[in-house]
Amino acid sequence: MKLPTGTEYLEHARQIESDCELASDTEIAKAGTKAPECLATFSELLVRMDAVASCFWCCLGGDHRLEYLAGRLVSSSRASLSLLRRGFYDESLNLTRSVGELANLLFLFAQDRSILDSWAGLNDGERRREFSPVKVRLALEAKGLPIPIDKERYSSLSEVATHFGPRTRPNAHSPDQRPRMGGYFDLASSIAALNELAGAFAIGSFSVAQLVALPNEHKQEVMVCARKPLNSVGAVSLATLRMEKLSEAKEP
Repeated sequence: MKLPTGTEYLEHARQIESDCELASDTEIAKAGTKAPECLATFSELLVRMDAVASCFWCCLGGDHRLEYLAGRLVSSSRASLSLLRRGFYDESLNLTRSVGELANLLFLFAQDRSILDSWAGLNDGERRREFSPVKVRLALEAKGLPIPIDKERYSSLSEVATHFGPRTRPNAHSPDQRPRMGGYFDLASSIAALNELAGAFAIGSFSVAQLVALPNEHKQEVMVCARKPLNSVGAVSLATLRMEKLSEAKEP
């Protein structure tokens, strides 16, 4: 069998990813109550956070550091959603891990605004050392605060989507557990990836709304919208999905 040309390969990849995207949208829309609601509320929050990041409602001036962080939250979340709709679940979860890191950081800033000023005043090397993901989690713990993306969830995202070893299989999310290079739809994996993403994005968004000096009307609008994905995130998570697949693998 002759290998396709590079152009033919890209066209084939585009087609299977497009088919997967259509399957994702169709199947999630009819997957009970929670999953469609989660996607709808997540999307509505994306609109409003884009407005915050782009100064759509008003420009508050200043250094725009919070707007830039909001923009990173939006762009990473949009990219993660795009990847999960195309069957790149590992890659989507990898980006969601970054969204979770930012959500924890923004949550910490929202509890103590002085920490934001300290963070902004460091050079790049100092900032990476003093505000690494583990340092942020420890800072939240030291203040007696809940940790939105805790050690277990962060480790789970890292193990599945970021770190790799001799037995790492790309996108082995189908019932047969075969590795694939994306473009393969699996409902449970798509819902788990969506729930992980929507939860992290909502926490980060709520924190941004607390921090940014928006007119009260828009601040409240973002906060109300940020609560909705948290209420609609279903029980299917990366952890439960892994447990189900481990159980399936142990069956004779």
